[in-house]
Amino acid sequence: MLHYTDLEKTIHELSDTQNINEYVIISGYVGVVPIKKLAESFAKQKNNIKITLVYGMYGEAKITKSLHQELCTIQNEYSNVTILYSLKPVHSKIYFVRNQGKIKGALVGSANFSVNGMQNYREVLADAEENSFKGFSNYFNWVKTHSINCSSESISFSKTGKLRMDDVQPQKTQGICKLSLLGRNGLVQEKAGLNW
Repeated sequence: MLHYTDLEKTIHELSDTQNINEYVIISGYVGVVPIKKLAESFAKQKNNIKITLVYGMYGEAKITKSLHQELCTIQNEYSNVTILYSLKPVHSKIYFVRNQGKIKGALVGSANFSVNGMQNYREVLADAEENSFKGFSNYFNWVKTHSINCSSESISFSKTGKLRMDDVQPQKTQGICKLSLLGRNGLVQEKAGLNW
């Protein structure tokens, strides 16, 4: 089944699968709100489902200090939550639940585990077929071996990328502003820039 509305609810309902003790989320990018809501939901239900969240693109994009601090706070606040940062760039979005290591249900698609990924009809998740489960387990094990815990001392932070006004040199002529979109090096950015 394809899901494109209320993805956060879909992700929470995956945990309703009978007899699970672990929820694994591998996401290219992550946000604070979804993991906090999932952890709070499990705490209210007084179940002891372990949540493992992997921030996949850490290996390429690193992480902002503020997001890192908030994720560490969540891991410290909820004893059943483990947050990992993948050292290898991982852009996949896989959600699965399992019991004693055996996957009982899974979703795969384009939705990051972030507020933007869960809303606005922009992303999708689909129920995965059972014949995919072994591959998901193997992939998760590979990602996990190439990841560090968010509490690690060796976290690298991303630069905020904020532009200083000193870097902007607009030319104004007759109500027209010409502003270069090139980087400080005079070149167009390779990635994370404007979509042309």
